[in-house]
Amino acid sequence: MGNLNSSRSLDLVTIYVLTYRRFHHLYSNIDSIFKQSYGNIELIVSDDGSDDFPLKEVREYIEINRKENISNVIVLANKENVGTVKHANKALRHAHGEVLIPLACDDEFYSDDVVERIMNRYKEKSFNMLVTTRYGVDGGGGFVRYWPHREACGIIEEWSRAEMYCAMAEARFLDFASGSVMTMRTDFFRSVGPFDERYKYWEDGPFLLKTLRLGYNIDTAYDIISIRYEQTEGVSNSPELTNSLLTSDTELFWQTDRQIAKNDYGYKHRRMMNFLLLRRSHQSWFYHKLLDILYVDLIGKRFRNKITKIKATPPSERPWGRFLTKRLYGKTDREETG
Repeated sequence: MGNLNSSRSLDLVTIYVLTYRRFHHLYSNIDSIFKQSYGNIELIVSDDGSDDFPLKEVREYIEINRKENISNVIVLANKENVGTVKHANKALRHAHGEVLIPLACDDEFYSDDVVERIMNRYKEKSFNMLVTTRYGVDGGGGFVRYWPHREACGIIEEWSRAEMYCAMAEARFLDFASGSVMTMRTDFFRSVGPFDERYKYWEDGPFLLKTLRLGYNIDTAYDIISIRYEQTEGVSNSPELTNSLLTSDTELFWQTDRQIAKNDYGYKHRRMMNFLLLRRSHQSWFYHKLLDILYVDLIGKRFRNKITKIKATPPSERPWGRFLTKRLYGKTDREETG
């Protein structure tokens, strides 16, 4: 389907859509790709073994509704469910584009010029990876918040690669680079990747940490709001699914990648990681609280100015988020948009 030998002067970009069971947003998702102003797009739609994936209907819908900007279409369906990580790797083996852009099946591009703006940034500078901003919405489409928080963006943009590495390994701020807005050059992905298949559902976190550990930068374009991100669905934002599916991946991350990262730290950060790993290994509530007091009161005071400057976890990330966001910043994300 399509013609890879296009005479267009624009670099080919691959947009990949991974699905599993939930298809009620799939056609609006595809429509948001067709509406893009960028003129040379390869579309990959891949399903991970759903019993009811409408393979024939999807292919027909694409053929009937595709625009001239769609140069090539690949629709795939796994015979059995293999999990997010293996599924993504399998789908991306078919990619021909210079740049890879993900679009989860329950997300949509925020505006018609998103892909064009992203590709212009890749032209301006030789980025390996570029992450953008998510526009979070609830189940009814109402605005919830930006990811990352706008106040946090300016702080993150000042981080060095080493500071990003520490923040990622210490889980102080995991939303600065989400897999849902993690674009990268195809040759970079194939040289650093693929996604680590020791994990089943968590493809982005271990890959991001590996990228930073190998000395590559994760560049940001937070001024580009790239997707409308529905927070009520998906593995990463559903509490029930997160508890049942991601627990083993999270534990593996703590016991492997973070242990490796700990050895790369200076003295201060090794103490932080030892504290986090020790606290995680004990189930006693009292012991947790004792370690918190010892770390925060006896160790953390030495670095309070540094922690205050970085503000790695913005108030809106915490359980009491809107209250503290209001108190510290004077307004919430919702109020910023009127």
